[in-house]
Amino acid sequence: MINSLIERTNTNEFYNDCNFYLESKKLITSENRLEVVYSINQNSYDIPIEYEEWKITCDGYVKSENLDNRFFMPYVKMAILNNHPSLWNFTEKKIECYITGIPADIREFYGNLLIELEKASGNWIKLTDLFWNFEDYFKNEKKKYKEIPEPLLNVIKKVCEDYDLRFEIKKEIAMQERAINKKDLGLLIFGNEIVSPHTFYLKQPYIIANSFEAIRVR
Repeated sequence: MINSLIERTNTNEFYNDCNFYLESKKLITSENRLEVVYSINQNSYDIPIEYEEWKITCDGYVKSENLDNRFFMPYVKMAILNNHPSLWNFTEKKIECYITGIPADIREFYGNLLIELEKASGNWIKLTDLFWNFEDYFKNEKKKYKEIPEPLLNVIKKVCEDYDLRFEIKKEIAMQERAINKKDLGLLIFGNEIVSPHTFYLKQPYIIANSFEAIRVR
């Protein structure tokens, strides 16, 4: 049923005449499940639209963002993606690295890291997801431990080396050592590629989980 709902939300008729509203959100921690109920409401008053409510069940729930925005326009075109930058922290190999040194211009270094990370991940992975307390972190010569998703390894390595920081790659972190190790995770995104491609994060509502099911409840 989820595929039928996705196809419907991607039609011109749905975009022109309908809109999503969040009615309820329930996280069942013991079952690692998120249940969200959305209503399909009138957007255009030229064509009467039947009121509907749909419950989307997300098993193997990991995280979500921006679901509490009651008015979803223009992000009403749903898609499920299984190969996406938002999943890298959970599904891709992590590499244990050490960074040594102090950049000559820490603000410029910060800006270049920010730009290169945005290019590589489409703003889905923030610099603060990888480095925190940035200035203190880079203001001493001590080895600084970091775990980096493999798709971002060369990006971070190059910027560090451009600023004469020593970048050592130690080892791949075994999957059994990972807090979250789920190769079958998917991203359910409420997006609109006319506004922003799914590969660039512009505050689109989304859910990351193992599986998604939808059923009409009203």
